[in-house]
Amino acid sequence: MDVTVGRFDLNAQDTESLPSVQSVALATEGFQIYAEQVTRQPAQRNAPAQSGGSQRVMLPLIGAAFALLAVLYHWPWSAALLQQRDRAVFDEFHRQGRKTPARDDIVILGVDEKSLGIASGLSSAWPEDIEASPALQSMKSRFPWPRRAWALTIDRLMQAGARMVFLDFAFIGPTNEADDKALGEALKRHAGKVLIGARFDEKFDEKTRTSFSKFEYPSSSITGQGIPEDFMWGYLNFWAIGDDIVRFARYQTTRWKVERGVPDPDDHPVPSIALAMARKLNVTASADVSEWERMRFADKDSYAPLSLHEIFVPDLWKANFGDGSLFKDKIVLIGATAQEQQDFRLTPLGSIPGVQL
Repeated sequence: MDVTVGRFDLNAQDTESLPSVQSVALATEGFQIYAEQVTRQPAQRNAPAQSGGSQRVMLPLIGAAFALLAVLYHWPWSAALLQQRDRAVFDEFHRQGRKTPARDDIVILGVDEKSLGIASGLSSAWPEDIEASPALQSMKSRFPWPRRAWALTIDRLMQAGARMVFLDFAFIGPTNEADDKALGEALKRHAGKVLIGARFDEKFDEKTRTSFSKFEYPSSSITGQGIPEDFMWGYLNFWAIGDDIVRFARYQTTRWKVERGVPDPDDHPVPSIALAMARKLNVTASADVSEWERMRFADKDSYAPLSLHEIFVPDLWKANFGDGSLFKDKIVLIGATAQEQQDFRLTPLGSIPGVQL
């Protein structure tokens, strides 16, 4: 299956670098800041004599309050409740606060219900459109489509002048030889301008009756090599911490952390698809990225997906996409947006297709 779904639970190794709400540290820092402000206040010649006494009384009380808070965050029964409260506060901040401005150079094409409904007549394509288009004929198949469809999609968008194309799918394992070859050749034709997915898969060992994670690269049947060229891929996974809501981006990690293996100092970090894309667009901007960063969301209605199959319907290509001019110098993200694909993530703003994250 070429679609990545699901979430992963984290252990201590996974979360050791997570910049979550460290309330004990915040309590200590808050007390230190207050103490510094008190000691730095200039002496006021006409201030009442008792003001110094008030400060001497308040400072220990505030310190005690912070100390109590720190203790509560250390006790499991109270820490869980306080962390839940913290998450609720930050989620409300995301919902009510200022959003990240939407970029005008990003277009999302969705594998939506219409794109999946070509065979059943639910699409915007007429029978004669389907008959004349090898891409639409490929899309008549049950999803995941033959990989030839993605080769034709890449060529179509690159011919229209797209700056970059990202396929939000992990092409794990070989399929039909001719279809794999077609996609591999498209990746070579547009080398450096197309990104595809890798993923950490959750697997189950029948012998030990335990689950484990394994990193899966895109198939060598399309990349031509076991480990694909750097920056043509990135992992598609998102991690939910504490509950089912995604609040953090994990921009890079090492395999042993997620696979829960033995720490390996020679294990190079693998990039998320977001970091791989950032490196394509601006190497300097992503040079010092942390492993974890709290997400700042755009408005939920930003980047409304357009139906993928319509780029192969001549009348719609002309009317809706300006004969392809819509994609000129654009970053085109392609992913599953149909509900049946189950590629949605819960966020503070609600459920969002993975490709929009």
